[in-house]
Amino acid sequence: MSETRTRKIRFPGGSGEMLAGVLHRPSHVIGSFVLSHCFTCSKNYKVLVRLGRYLSEAGFAVLRFDFAGLGESEGDFERTTLRSDVSDIQAAVDWMRSEELGWPILAGHSMGGAASVLAAERIARIPAAAVIATASDTANLMRLLPDLSPRERPSQGSIEVTIGGQQYPLSQEFLSDIQDYSLPDSVAALERPFLVLHGTRDTTVPIHHGEKLFAAAQQPKSFFALPEAEHLLSRPEDSDAAGAVLAAWAAAIFAS
Repeated sequence: MSETRTRKIRFPGGSGEMLAGVLHRPSHVIGSFVLSHCFTCSKNYKVLVRLGRYLSEAGFAVLRFDFAGLGESEGDFERTTLRSDVSDIQAAVDWMRSEELGWPILAGHSMGGAASVLAAERIARIPAAAVIATASDTANLMRLLPDLSPRERPSQGSIEVTIGGQQYPLSQEFLSDIQDYSLPDSVAALERPFLVLHGTRDTTVPIHHGEKLFAAAQQPKSFFALPEAEHLLSRPEDSDAAGAVLAAWAAAIFAS
C-alpha cells in the first residue's frame, strides 16, 4: 500500500462557484480518479471517504468534492441541475489536470454515477467511467419521490422534497433536465472501459438498473455484484470490496 496524504482544496465549478473538495494523494501516483457523490449527498459520505482512502493507498490520486449548493461548496442548490453537476465534474477534471495528475477515471455513486457517465461522454480524453448503485433512468427518482410525479407537481415554481429528514427545493428546470438524457444511450456511446458496481440488496436502486446499464455498454465492460450490499454500501466490507474492484480494474487501464 502507498503512503498517502489528504488535503482540502477549493476550485471554481462549472458556474463559477467555489467548490470544496478533498484530494487523496499517494507518494507514487499510478493514475487518478474523480469521485462524485449521490443526489443531495456530499463528499463526506462514508462510501466516498472509504473509497478515497482505499484507492489512494493503492496508488491512485483521488478527488472527491461537493457539487454546487451542497456540503461545503458555494451555490444555491435550487439552481442546480444534472447539467450543472456535469459541468462541475468537468471543472474537477480541469483542476486535476492543473495539478499534473493526468486524465482521471470518472466514478460516481447513484446520481453521481449518471453525471460521471455524461461528463465522460463529453470529455474524449477520459480513460474510463464507473458507476456505483446508479439508476438506468430518471423514472426511479420519480418512484422514490412521489411528489416529483408529473401528476402531483405544480407546473410552475420549485417543489420541496424531503430526503433523509431534510427539505430540498427542486426547480422545474431540474425536473425537465433529468428527463433530457438517456443514460443507456450515453453508456453505449462511451467506447471506453466501463464498470458497473451494484449491491445485491439495494432496494433504493434495484440491481436490475445496473444490469441494464451493463447491457447497454460496449466492450470492454465489467460488472461486479456486491453480495448483500445495500444502496449506501454502509458496511466497511462493502465499500472496501468496491475499492478493491475499482483499484484492480483501474490499474489494468492505466498500465495499458
